[in-house]
Amino acid sequence: MFIAPVSHFDTAHYIFIGEIVEVIKNVKYESRGVKGEAVGFKVKVSENIYSQKQAAYFEVFPLHLTPSCGLSSYTKELLEQFSVGSRVRVVAKETTVFKNSSGENSITRLDTSIYNHGSFSKNDVSANLQTSAKSIYDYSSFTAKQRKTAADDALVASNYYLPEFELRKDLLRLKEAKSEDEKIKIVERLVFYPHVYNLDYLWMVRLYVSNQDKFVVLQRQWEQRVKEINSKTR
Repeated sequence: MFIAPVSHFDTAHYIFIGEIVEVIKNVKYESRGVKGEAVGFKVKVSENIYSQKQAAYFEVFPLHLTPSCGLSSYTKELLEQFSVGSRVRVVAKETTVFKNSSGENSITRLDTSIYNHGSFSKNDVSANLQTSAKSIYDYSSFTAKQRKTAADDALVASNYYLPEFELRKDLLRLKEAKSEDEKIKIVERLVFYPHVYNLDYLWMVRLYVSNQDKFVVLQRQWEQRVKEINSKTR
């Protein structure tokens, strides 16, 4: 299954940092004809980065791909990793799987999945994996972590999804940048973005940078990085 890589800021995303204040269980849903029950989380927004609708709370449902390309809720794993008080990073869109709001209190419902380039990860597993709305991330510092036991799942996921969260912040910065110098500084950092197949880097640089000489330099750097990553995975 092909999922197009990211190339620009998606204005349909909700991007924020928050705290789980309630675990929501047994919410019915249907995806590609498969019916089930999901677990979600009521999240209090502590730092909003970008949202179409401003709100103090959202209900977020993390979803995973099934072998039939539908979506499901990994209820057991979510309940083990997330609880009331957990601080989380959210990249999500308004749900297409659940009712649009929780009804009684009309809280907007969001979901995260491979289809909407969403993510839901902890922001409190370790000090060096914490981020904020204003922080600037050094993508070259990323190191993949390996799962040894189930207890490592939250840490491994938090580490993996940190660059994904930071990418959305930087794409928003690119969109709002006024000068060529600002844009170049951002794309120079993004050349070290670790998940190279999730980002259409060269298209992004063409979109935001008009300096052809700079483009050629960045193109060479990016192609060399992709080549090195390919050689490591063989």
